[in-house]
Amino acid sequence: MAGNNTRVNILVEGQTEETFVNRMLVRHLANFQVWLTPHPYQQGPSRRCGQLRTNLPSGTHLVPTGQYGTGYLQLHEYEALLFSDLEAFRYADVPTRTINSWQAQLATFAGPEDVNNSRQTAPSKRLIAGWPRYEHAKPQFGVLVAERIGLPTIRAKCPRFNDWISRLEAL
Repeated sequence: MAGNNTRVNILVEGQTEETFVNRMLVRHLANFQVWLTPHPYQQGPSRRCGQLRTNLPSGTHLVPTGQYGTGYLQLHEYEALLFSDLEAFRYADVPTRTINSWQAQLATFAGPEDVNNSRQTAPSKRLIAGWPRYEHAKPQFGVLVAERIGLPTIRAKCPRFNDWISRLEAL
């Protein structure tokens, strides 16, 4: 256990990501005395680092990868993590044929973190194309599905995400 009461600010895109951090990561990392605080940022016409800085709490600095910072940026959308176990969508009564379609799409990639070719085929767009309800149900089902998958499975299937969590555990 790290035991040094490390505090980490996490920039999140919206409500679903904030809930994911609060319900899945905060609990886990508290065991390592790493305290996370999610901070949603406003999306504008352009997502630039300067825009993100203006939404950080006073006195917060963006720290590059190194001894005191983790510098982790999710390669693609939050939904990429949900591709870790698409069977978890059965919880939301997603039809089997839709889950099978998503699994076939996933099979063409190295793993869930790589599911993305363009803005039209981003993970959320794939989910919405197969299950249009997801577009408006993301805040409701986005985290519930992740909880069904579980942090151990997400970490096992998403090596970049796992590396980041491992670095936080070691702070």
